[in-house]
Amino acid sequence: MEAEQVMEDDSTERIAESLFSLIQIFHIMKDKGNASSVRPPPLDPAYPVLWFLSHERLPISELGRRLQRSKPNMTAIIDKLESEGKVRRGAGKTDRRIVMIEITPKGRRAIEKRKMIVKESIKSRISGLGPSEREVFCSSLENVNRIAMKLSRD
Repeated sequence: MEAEQVMEDDSTERIAESLFSLIQIFHIMKDKGNASSVRPPPLDPAYPVLWFLSHERLPISELGRRLQRSKPNMTAIIDKLESEGKVRRGAGKTDRRIVMIEITPKGRRAIEKRKMIVKESIKSRISGLGPSEREVFCSSLENVNRIAMKLSRD
């Protein structure tokens, strides 16, 4: 019985992680020359900003391009995040006229908290699946994530 519980917890965690990763992939896939680009699922705009910044410092214009938002809209989002202590502005290394945005430790904690909440919600929703269903679902999501990551790098 205990081994089955460990297996259930492992596959449940893998499913939650894979679904969470899949959501993130929507935010990193770029237009490959098509007239329409992949649109991310709707989220609070602060969350994808923090997610992008958790990987690298970026100028506001690049954040706006990735999120398909205007510079004034991005400035308002960054202002709010900065007032909350989740991001800070700094000068670019090669061109001091470019304002770079970076995530703060408080912003990283906010991302981790959000990730835990989303994953717990996913785990709750899939709790009714049996072990074999969870394994099939998990393997399928891992395959989709692997392919989507490859597409986002091409």
